[in-house]
Amino acid sequence: MAPPVRDGGELCGGPAGTGAPGAGVALQGRQGTGDRDPEHRQPASGVGIFPEHVVELHGNTTYARCIGCGTRYEIAWVKERFDETGMAPSCTACGAPVKSATISFGQSMPDDEMRRATELAQHCDLFLAIGSSLVVWPAAGFPVMARNCGARLVIINNEPTDQDDIADLVIRHDIGETLGPFVGN
Repeated sequence: MAPPVRDGGELCGGPAGTGAPGAGVALQGRQGTGDRDPEHRQPASGVGIFPEHVVELHGNTTYARCIGCGTRYEIAWVKERFDETGMAPSCTACGAPVKSATISFGQSMPDDEMRRATELAQHCDLFLAIGSSLVVWPAAGFPVMARNCGARLVIINNEPTDQDDIADLVIRHDIGETLGPFVGN
């Protein structure tokens, strides 16, 4: 049986959800996995997920790292060097390129973060897949893993995903409009 789908303003039976920068949130004591967007880490008036409960599978755009030795750099430093030379800076420690601290296609997923996300997906009661096409693996496997371990699965997205048929609820609508009232927007 297909999950209930909320399509804009109407509840219907059938598929839903894909979209923007994705975030899967495995809710168990306000812990989750995030995808590059630092906004999910800004608790406002008690709403939000605290940084220590966020697993950044695909990294973070608020700072940079050397791809050789992992040295951390602030974005302002990277921008200054880029503005001066028109090129990405080299690491002051090892000379390798410095890029935003995000995982690019072809780079390995970080072991510690993958381990933590697996643990959360296996032990959560509710998994929210928010604004994700759920097609990029291995991260796309977390909703399936959570569901197989007994969690409820909710997918919030504008377009259908291949995982809609296993979801308990699919909401096909803009994630900002859908979640805004719950996060104080």
